[in-house]
Amino acid sequence: MWRRSILQGVRRWASQTESAFPKASVSSGWGFSAQASGSGAKRTYARYLQFPSRPRSSDWDPDKVLYGILAANVGGWMLWQSNPKFMMKNGMVSPASVSEGRVWTLLTHGFSHRDGMHLIVNSLGIYMFGSSIGRMFGGKKLALVYAAGAVAGGLGHCAYEQWRVQQSVPEWYRKRALQSATPALGASAAVSCMALLEVTLNPHSVVLLYGIIPLRMWQLGLLWVSLDVFGFLRQQGSGISHSGHLGGAAAGLAFFAAYRRGRFNRRWW
Repeated sequence: MWRRSILQGVRRWASQTESAFPKASVSSGWGFSAQASGSGAKRTYARYLQFPSRPRSSDWDPDKVLYGILAANVGGWMLWQSNPKFMMKNGMVSPASVSEGRVWTLLTHGFSHRDGMHLIVNSLGIYMFGSSIGRMFGGKKLALVYAAGAVAGGLGHCAYEQWRVQQSVPEWYRKRALQSATPALGASAAVSCMALLEVTLNPHSVVLLYGIIPLRMWQLGLLWVSLDVFGFLRQQGSGISHSGHLGGAAAGLAFFAAYRRGRFNRRWW
């Protein structure tokens, strides 16, 4: 009798637990919502259990890191208004800036916006994807993903400009041409890195593009990358560094590969 009572109690607890999670709703933290139901919901819920809801005591507060990144970008824009000569030398990345020893521009260009609208658009992207990445992995990993995306974007831009000059300019004139190669600035590469990491982590979540068009995250990621690939192949003076965007996206995919191998969750520092 007592065994039957215990068994019935366990079954009742299990049914109550299952009914408590019939649908897992995952908020991306940037104005879009994603939902999954049935077995997909259980998998989504189980996957999110491995992400700490609060950063460890040794970690950085993800909200402070996120707002710090946003503040640094605003500070970069303010420096453009007050000291443009300084920012032209230290806030833009190009083959010339790297060859002249200003390697920090590979990172600092990711906090540099000359145009206010450029700053606003990228800040929205930083908040949209950064809040989600910070919630999942903590402040240190958010800072790492952002910085790595910026550096990868800078390297991608410089590599393309180097190749473009070599293909279109006579050898005797290449050195001077590289000095005048198009520089890049802005957080777009870092945003691309965070976006692709988010897309690959939650490919089947549903988002509303412009608040109207429902898309799976993998569809959004495919559209995102396709536009940059198309723009890269055209490269007709659009004023957009598609090579930098693709470099940042590649970094996001690399982080996802590290996550799948169990290396991204290690405490590196």
